[in-house]
Amino acid sequence: MNTPQIDWNDPSHFTQPKRTFHIVYEGFGAGDVFDFDFTVELTLSDAMLHEVNNFWSNNEYRLRCAKGDITIAVLGLLRGQVVRLCMEGETSKYFINREMEKMEGWPGKGITITNVNWDWLVEPDEYTITEVTS
Repeated sequence: MNTPQIDWNDPSHFTQPKRTFHIVYEGFGAGDVFDFDFTVELTLSDAMLHEVNNFWSNNEYRLRCAKGDITIAVLGLLRGQVVRLCMEGETSKYFINREMEKMEGWPGKGITITNVNWDWLVEPDEYTITEVTS
């Protein structure tokens, strides 16, 4: 679904009533290997959410998977960005927000991460380290 290009400088796209979402990872290893969840506040218009979704490839597939809910589709994209930043070792909400403001394809405002929980549940003595070559 393509929507017309919008004016990213129009403040009405960033001043919608604040909505808060909590995203929890429940896939492979959740609770056993790591815990991951975060909370985000959105003040973006649906038109801006479509603009973000349409910037990235597989936009129509993502929207279908979200059963046509553009907010859920974009939160799925956001989840991927937050996971990537956490895997790079940056789990501070302040750092993640700063990076999201600069990231291509994201509006730079209207999305605020308010909490991040990223805990590896693997103890150092649970690893086996073996030399493969000498």
